[in-house]
Amino acid sequence: MKRIIAGKKYDTETAKKLHEISGDGEFGAFVERLYIKKTGEYFLSCIGAKYQITEEYDYTDIPAIYPLSEEQAKYWGEKWMDADKYEEIFGEVEE
Repeated sequence: MKRIIAGKKYDTETAKKLHEISGDGEFGAFVERLYIKKTGEYFLSCIGAKYQITEEYDYTDIPAIYPLSEEQAKYWGEKWMDADKYEEIFGEVEE
């Protein structure tokens, strides 16, 4: 999947996938994948019913890309990765 956002290209084929989660959200099944570009920029690829905004606008099958700052990527990692995976990606954390 490729998207241009704010004049920058985000491509899941050329970026490195760091982590993936999936499950059933309020509106059905979803998949989120965290990527890092060669430039060091992070982004999420999101697919599924979790991203349905209202009953009127059904985005269940439309994939979306969300650029993330490093801080946002780390926050996402804290929520969805175990400690070993987090430190593998972001570096060792003090006790």
